[in-house]
Amino acid sequence: MQDKPLVYLEFAKDQIFYVNGFKKDMITPYLNVEADGRGLYALWAEFDLIFNKTTKIPKSENFYYPIVFSRWEITEIFKEININPKVIKKVKSGQCKILILNPFEGWTWTWWSEIGDILKNKFGITNNDIVFVSGNYYPNKEYKTIVFNTWERQIFSNYQTQDHYERTISRVKDIRPNKFICLNRRPSIHRYAVVSQLYDIKDQGILTCASNAGYSDWYSNWVQDNFFERYPELEGKFKSEIKTKLPLKYNDGLNPEVDNPASNETLEQSEKYYNSYLYIVTETFFEGEAQGEFTLFLSEKAFKPIIFFQPFVMFGRPGTIKLLQELGYKTFGDYIDESYDNIEDDKTRLYKAVESAKTFINQSPEQLTKLMEEMIPIFEHNYKTLKTNHDSKIFDRLREDMYTCLHTGNN
Repeated sequence: MQDKPLVYLEFAKDQIFYVNGFKKDMITPYLNVEADGRGLYALWAEFDLIFNKTTKIPKSENFYYPIVFSRWEITEIFKEININPKVIKKVKSGQCKILILNPFEGWTWTWWSEIGDILKNKFGITNNDIVFVSGNYYPNKEYKTIVFNTWERQIFSNYQTQDHYERTISRVKDIRPNKFICLNRRPSIHRYAVVSQLYDIKDQGILTCASNAGYSDWYSNWVQDNFFERYPELEGKFKSEIKTKLPLKYNDGLNPEVDNPASNETLEQSEKYYNSYLYIVTETFFEGEAQGEFTLFLSEKAFKPIIFFQPFVMFGRPGTIKLLQELGYKTFGDYIDESYDNIEDDKTRLYKAVESAKTFINQSPEQLTKLMEEMIPIFEHNYKTLKTNHDSKIFDRLREDMYTCLHTGNN
């Protein structure tokens, strides 16, 4: 096994073990509920596969001081962070690096830089003293960053049984009643635009869309106002035909207003994937101006069609298809026009991706089934790649990157 980096974890009655820098009462509202503090790192029992840990400040060995959190609102209290002056001294001497982690999200680097600025101003440290661990694959020119995207691993964890594989491969040649599936929970500008574009053919597929999915009225209104501003040609249709019918539901026992089955669904709920040909993925991040240009993220949505053996069209940031290919996956350029992936302008990219999806599904079920059979080698390759990444590659790379960054000082 590769060498493991050392992390220093504060151990005090008024703190959550594995959560440094804050008293329990202050930090709890900014953490997802997690009985095991290691789960905040998306590691759980695997924590000890990646890190060696100590509850005493190391005398001479290089180490990380990890700061982990779940919600972007952490900026509301981050100035209150308290780091032992002895740790800061070790940071300034080059023995320690501050490790900021959230492997569940792919927030823009502009947001992460706010966290970095607070640390630098409060403790007199530099960019080189800080390392970000995030699901954001976009290069960061200011800080050392390590990619750890938990969704690539978690999606396989929940569907890794041999029964799932055999069931899924046996269903590839089925004649399917739905030409597409497009699931939308949290309101977003691009999701409203995609739903508006697919609404006229909703009877040919599965199309869901929440109204506000538990988010505030302020957020829902912000999304709607920005959607109308960017897509004025869709405003009338959305208001007259769609808005009053929200939420759009599918009869699988899930309500997009309240349920968020990110990576685990029952066998009955999974049936909708076997009953659909094309998976139209509306990723978390699409708009550069509204959501941040400096992000490239793959949520569980990107890996659902891989685990269920479906071709896909990705509504994500530019380069999403290219990123999947760089990670070892094969995409469907021989069957679907994927040129949308190279388009920087968000609106143009969205309309081009819609065109690609509609062109593909404008075929008979018999034609689509024949294409599915031809795609089996791609499905098999992607499944094996996902399995390899889950079983070893993700953790091996993470451990190596963490150790190298700590012990070489390269940025």
